[in-house]
Amino acid sequence: MEDRIFFKDKTNTLKGPFTERQVLKWYREKWFESDFPFYFSQGDELTSIEENKGITLGTLRALNGVGCPFFKVDEKDEIEFEKKRREREKKMESIEKEITELRQSHDAIISIKKKIDRIETEV
Repeated sequence: MEDRIFFKDKTNTLKGPFTERQVLKWYREKWFESDFPFYFSQGDELTSIEENKGITLGTLRALNGVGCPFFKVDEKDEIEFEKKRREREKKMESIEKEITELRQSHDAIISIKKKIDRIETEV
């Protein structure tokens, strides 16, 4: 049996089951938002385990591309994606910290330059 796809809408209501073809048609018509969670099942009902493994549309796009994001994602790929996302977040935090430090250094240099200019005009 073909995988079935479920999703939760804006009201957090579980919808489905649907075929990949149905969901892809709606996706192309822009019915879904990036934070909508999607669920994959081998049957017409979700088990409690499957329902706990929702993947947002944004994550599906990142894993599978924007053209056809609804391929079933295995857990290993999802874990690797999360690991890379956390690494990018840490790197961004480090860059933001460096920028803040550079701005503070720049401000200190400007302040010193103004003091030097003031002293030079007084002399």
